[in-house]
This record gives sequence, C-alpha cells and structure tokens, in this order.
Amino acid sequence: MPIFRGSRYEGLKFTSIINADGNESRFMHLRTNTVTMEDVGDDFKMFRQRSSEELIDLMAFNEYGKSRLGWVLAEVNNLSRFEELVLLDSIILPSKEFMADF
Repeated sequence: MPIFRGSRYEGLKFTSIINADGNESRFMHLRTNTVTMEDVGDDFKMFRQRSSEELIDLMAFNEYGKSRLGWVLAEVNNLSRFEELVLLDSIILPSKEFMADF
C-alpha cells in the first residue's frame, strides 16, 4: 500500500519479509492506541458547531491547517465516524502544540 505525504499512515514503521520468489512484502505497524482527553490534558478549547456545513475535517483545517487531522478530533471527541457530529454539539479542539505531533 503506497503511503502519500500527509497521510495518517506517514511515518509508521514497516516490517519487510522476503518471500521465496525474492520479492519483498512490507507490512505496516498500525497504531493500536487511541487519542483521549487524558492525552490532551488541560490545553484545549471548545468549539460549537454552528452549521451542518462545518464537518470535523473542515474544523481541523480551519484550526490547524490540515484537514487530515480530523481523525484526531474524532478520537478525542469519542466519535467513531465523522457523521456522528450533531449540529450545535460542542467539540474539543486540542492545542496546536498537541496536534503538531500528528
């Protein structure tokens, strides 16, 4: 699976296996931990969704300049899917310093 720049899989470790034909197969080490409020700590702000047009990936882009960080916002806010966001819900936005690690 090719990894594109900006992908959430960028920077993950791989294990390579050489098969009997001499071809290399690479297997990605996926992360097994989730991002929680405990990880975020006290450095966050609340944002209230004012329109159904404000999707979580758009919030990530507006706040951090990277729409790909929407998955982090979803995990912090206990959303298993982006569509679970309900109009006028309050969303936790971690600090830019915290989000810089993703």
